Amino acid sequence: MKTLRFLAALYMITLTGSLLSAQGELSILMGIHPPSRIANNVSGKHTALQYNMVTMHDMSYGVAMQYSRFGEKHSSFAAAQITSLNGFASYPLLKTPRVKPYLKIELGAAYANTAPGLEARYSTGKQSAANFISAQIAPAIGSQIALSGAFTLQIEYKKTIHYGHANVAEGAYNYGAVDLGVTYKFTSDHKRKRTSRSSIVRCTTNKKSGATSCFRFR
Repeated sequence: MKTLRFLAALYMITLTGSLLSAQGELSILMGIHPPSRIANNVSGKHTALQYNMVTMHDMSYGVAMQYSRFGEKHSSFAAAQITSLNGFASYPLLKTPRVKPYLKIELGAAYANTAPGLEARYSTGKQSAANFISAQIAPAIGSQIALSGAFTLQIEYKKTIHYGHANVAEGAYNYGAVDLGVTYKFTSDHKRKRTSRSSIVRCTTNKKSGATSCFRFR
């Protein structure tokens, strides 16, 4: 049921982005969490969908919906599942035609659904409820590599830190993520260039009056 709600939220973000008239980018990212303290050094998998609102300034903003699942090797046991909704701001470190490295900071809320008794087994803190909500901040560094006028390859590393709940006070729910994905531009320069190339302007001059009239053909 939680998976269905997560997919529904991703669909709404995708639909909202497609309806926006402003220039924007939609990114789908998947990756791994290296071993962390979340539960006896288990690793995890990460999925994210983010919409980036491109502005006329260097700084850009957006929203990201993310899902992380941690588990033990060679086992179907899920130590923890964390769903988060964050707003973010990113700043390009360098501007080139094909490669754009950037810095990003995410801030939002996360819902953790951990296995019963996980805190008692793996944390030095006292046992508490397995399901909880906490604040989340995640600084990140990444790069976009242009594949075409509309698509770019994106690679990113982020460090996620949680605040505001007793279960995260010991730092057990802090982890890193390495993601690889594809970004699609809703409005890109190549579309405008193609439109302008397809338009033909013809002008005629009236020999008697000297007036010039121009017509545009597609």
